[in-house]
Amino acid sequence: MAESRSILLFMLVFILFAGPANGDIPLHFNISDPLISASPSSVSVCEEITISFQGARGGDKDWIGMYRSDSSDVISSQGLAGRENGTVTFTAEEAGSYTFKLFAAGESAPLAESNSVQVKANSGHKMVAEPSQVAPGGTVTVTYWGAGPASVIGMYGITSPDKFDSGKKSTGGKSCGSMVWQLPSEPGQYDFRLFGDDVNRPILAYSNVVTVA
Repeated sequence: MAESRSILLFMLVFILFAGPANGDIPLHFNISDPLISASPSSVSVCEEITISFQGARGGDKDWIGMYRSDSSDVISSQGLAGRENGTVTFTAEEAGSYTFKLFAAGESAPLAESNSVQVKANSGHKMVAEPSQVAPGGTVTVTYWGAGPASVIGMYGITSPDKFDSGKKSTGGKSCGSMVWQLPSEPGQYDFRLFGDDVNRPILAYSNVVTVA
């Protein structure tokens, strides 16, 4: 009996380290050093910051957090969904210096920390709608800068007066941000308009034209 157990143990060790005769046992180990980087190193508020990472543990609840460079309080976070390598994007709504930290699930100490990103205030008014062409009923993402505390954004046929909107949304008091809009099912050309308020509707910015075709 002892001899049989010894033979079985030897066979198990041999398979684990030498592999079976007809192929390899798929043993997965992540031996990459954890790294995280942020680019570009300087952006305006609400512009995208791309975070590249590698060497994460591969857990379902691994995550990356955004921090002010002088604070340990997380501002926002994104899960990695089990990925060991890849990219995620963040935006900052306030000017300042930010860093990003990579964490394994359940651990309080980061695996890696990124370079710092300087986020600059935007003093002007601007709107961008992307993509610039969609199918009928498709969606676009409208990003805006320079909104006021009571600002609203309206969607219009490009020849429509300001009082005849095809939809209207509040910016929620944010000076910048993004929102998703569904375009009408009728083919045509549309734009988005940023107003200082919804009473007198002083115009602050127009977006590019979006074609529905």
